[in-house]
Amino acid sequence: MADHQEIEEILQYHFEHPDLLEEAITAPGIYRREYLNYTGAHGNKSLALIGDALLRLVLVDDGVKEGLSTGSCHNICAEEVSNDTLFEVEKRCGLGK
Repeated sequence: MADHQEIEEILQYHFEHPDLLEEAITAPGIYRREYLNYTGAHGNKSLALIGDALLRLVLVDDGVKEGLSTGSCHNICAEEVSNDTLFEVEKRCGLGK
């Protein structure tokens, strides 16, 4: 398993189920039967979908609270939840390794 304590420190969050963290950071295509939500060759794609949806939910909720239009919320989501943007966040936070 990856050093989940280092990841928790970066994220400032404690995972009660480190096995889910391990699944989340494992690249698609890795064969690991011990995952709770074993998906075979799909690796972490199911968790990635959940993560993307959660990010969009938080961004839209913040936008609605700020009185933004649905179009503005959509644009913010498209910009902030793109793979390129998330890759930059990953690099900035030191999550690459």
